[in-house]
Amino acid sequence: MAKWDHDDLRSKSTLPDLGGQAPLDPARRRYIEAHVGRAPSFEAEADVEVRMTTFCPLDDLVVTEPPAVAKANNPKDAFGTLKACLSWVPAEVIFELALAFAEGGFKYGGHNYLVAEPRGSVYVDACNRHLFQFWNLGEETDAESGADLHHVTKAIASLAVLRAAQIHGRWIDDRPPRAPAGFLADLNAKMGRLAAAHPEPVARYLAGGKRGAGRILPE
Repeated sequence: MAKWDHDDLRSKSTLPDLGGQAPLDPARRRYIEAHVGRAPSFEAEADVEVRMTTFCPLDDLVVTEPPAVAKANNPKDAFGTLKACLSWVPAEVIFELALAFAEGGFKYGGHNYLVAEPRGSVYVDACNRHLFQFWNLGEETDAESGADLHHVTKAIASLAVLRAAQIHGRWIDDRPPRAPAGFLADLNAKMGRLAAAHPEPVARYLAGGKRGAGRILPE
């Protein structure tokens, strides 16, 4: 690097009034020492400052922060999303179901169905009764429930008890003899033929004098 002629530089640049001026701030001093060389004196610091300002404006030397790197996905997410998780189940139903189990626990002892080996028919019948009361009788809450639980909630609880006992191998299988293989599939096929034969079915009658989907015959 060519040696600077201080007198020539001072004649071409306007030096600031350094009277009483504080030394360079630490950040700028480190930059000067790294790129220009250690300034031996306060006056030399001023010369370096003039040189940098005149030939290399400090605004051009501003070091910007590197762009933020997008946060990588948590590697646990890739595995957790493939596991059974309660977040798929509506929490409202879970809490209502918990209340139904609490009601049963107060009456018969919590988790009794995991010890007493319940018969499957008892809980299938209970489920069907609650569905009948809700669907065919138009009832909402179970009159026998001290917590005014909904019939649908009680039906779900009945099946949940049965399934829990099955998982633990503690249930009594008293199902009737099986229906012929393909029986339901045959009925479904016949239902499809009925639908094809009647593309505009008459609307069904609903509770409260309403009519369901389909064609409404004139009065």
